[in-house]
Amino acid sequence: MRELKHNYCFEDAKVLGTGAFGTVVTTTNRFDQSIRVAIKILDKAKLKDNLDNIIAEIATLNTLDHPNIVKYYETYNDAKFIYLVMEYVTGMPMYDKICSQES
Repeated sequence: MRELKHNYCFEDAKVLGTGAFGTVVTTTNRFDQSIRVAIKILDKAKLKDNLDNIIAEIATLNTLDHPNIVKYYETYNDAKFIYLVMEYVTGMPMYDKICSQES
């Protein structure tokens, strides 16, 4: 976790959303404030049997490279949490975008 705190500004982190397994925040890179990221913070205690699924998700994210898919940058891990650092994409949530086009 020390490396994660060293690379990203948690003082100004903003919560984007929460779910069953954790929280997603947005923040900037400490060394280049123009780099904004989304960090998915997953609570290992809540994951329990889903930990293998998360490991598989990380492996898949690591292989993807497409302009229409959010970029995965890196993962940090400590005793309580898994931190997935990903590209921050502006705009409305995908669900809202899909719903706005239905009619």
